[in-house]
Amino acid sequence: TAVDQVAPSTNTTAPLAKPKRKRTRTGWSSSTGLQRRKRAELQFLREHVRDLETYAEKLKQRTSLAHVVGNKSCDWQGVAVAEFKERQKAEELNRALRRIMDNQLQVSAALKLAAEQQTLQ
Repeated sequence: TAVDQVAPSTNTTAPLAKPKRKRTRTGWSSSTGLQRRKRAELQFLREHVRDLETYAEKLKQRTSLAHVVGNKSCDWQGVAVAEFKERQKAEELNRALRRIMDNQLQVSAALKLAAEQQTLQ
């Protein structure tokens, strides 16, 4: 019968297992490469810490020297006022130069227009 023929064929075929994919190892995924990378990173960080510590020491020495010199080096308000005045002068010079440049651009455009009209005639 048809049922007998269908049933044994479905029962006898076992589901096929997918073959496992092989993992490809690269230098960074292997334990040796990973250890090397971690070791290199630790060395870099230790050197960075040493650099930052020496920088911090230099900053401490610089601030201690400023206290030895006295209040003259701590006159930040005077420095700020001087820098503000310099900035105002620079901005005014910038505005004047922009006016000159705009004028030159207008003259250039007028000369270009005159030259084009001259060539058309």
